[in-house]
Amino acid sequence: LQGIVSSIPKAMILSCDAEITHKKEKSHAQKMITGIHQVYSIKIESGFKILDLADCSIAGCRECAVRYCMVSTGKKGNVVDVKFREFRTGNKNVIAEAKLLLANQLFDKAQELISSSTTEELTTPYGTIHASDIVLARFKYMICNPQILTGEKKDQVKECLRRLSFGAVSGGPSGVKCLIQASKAIYHLETTHDDISCNHLSGPYIRDYRLTLLAMAMSISNALKGISNKFIKRLKREIVLLEEKAAALKTVESTFELPSAKHKLELTPPLLHVQNHKELYHLLVEKGAFLIAEDMRKSEMGAKFISTMDMAESVTKISSNIDPRKYCSWIKDIVFPMLNIHQSIVVSIAKWACITADEFDQKSSSGIEDSILLLEVSSIRFYLIIIQISSRRAKEYIYFFVVS
Repeated sequence: LQGIVSSIPKAMILSCDAEITHKKEKSHAQKMITGIHQVYSIKIESGFKILDLADCSIAGCRECAVRYCMVSTGKKGNVVDVKFREFRTGNKNVIAEAKLLLANQLFDKAQELISSSTTEELTTPYGTIHASDIVLARFKYMICNPQILTGEKKDQVKECLRRLSFGAVSGGPSGVKCLIQASKAIYHLETTHDDISCNHLSGPYIRDYRLTLLAMAMSISNALKGISNKFIKRLKREIVLLEEKAAALKTVESTFELPSAKHKLELTPPLLHVQNHKELYHLLVEKGAFLIAEDMRKSEMGAKFISTMDMAESVTKISSNIDPRKYCSWIKDIVFPMLNIHQSIVVSIAKWACITADEFDQKSSSGIEDSILLLEVSSIRFYLIIIQISSRRAKEYIYFFVVS
């Protein structure tokens, strides 16, 4: 603990409810706190902020002690009140020791320490640690290598989920918090990690990752049967998010032309970060995969989750790097016929067409041809709908295309 404390600014030893508003200070704080576990927190009295603090721990003693000064200022910035306080963890300092073990990935030792400690030592007015905290730390460390979701080791992940579900029921708010954090960790899975001994930095296999998302959702569902009602709404929302992402990945498996061993397809960004069918559809259009996007939209799941508005919004995500010959007929024959002039997306598409055409003009000689093609396809549709609106609105649409 002393090693961690001595390596960071004193102002970061404690986690207070005062917010860091200055951008540079906030950015610096985020960098310094990365990889460090919060040990204790102290609620600062309303209207006060910490002016200074000092580590007054005794060398060789397990107790952590900090003295700090709080000030309250008036409207003109003048100091109107000053208070001095002291914080002590107690001689055993079990919470800090356990979290230090977690920071060093010594999960078994942390578990032994907690098992041999009393409830009073694990729960204080300034901080707590629960058995679920150990399971959560182990779970996060395991999924740093996405390949852990495959093969025999995936049973270890399932065991963590089982314990987290049980901890949410038996551990109260602390257990529920750990279960939600585990859900966020697998939902926002990253493909890189800090373990330099691992040379395999690719993503998880699509089928294994999808099944893990569903297993996480099932663990939360099991916890719903025994937790307090005040947590149910939040946990149900987590289930919806997990199932939506799993359903989108299922569509990838069933719609895309994948090799026979499709379950061996490795997920990497940006596909790994797709959260639902709407984002998947937008990603396909953005990358120029219009035929695949249409096949997905017409599928059973696509028809359920992708609306006409989603399809129209995807048009504005197409960049000038995509050849307009790949999508002009799609816009003309599929997108435009579904638009209603009273929808605000019409204005957005008109602006997108003009901006993209301008970007085409800045390119080589073929760029002018691309610009003309896009504006011709767009203007045909907008010319037909201009007569359906008032004179004032018509001028707005005409302006877009005359200027281009």
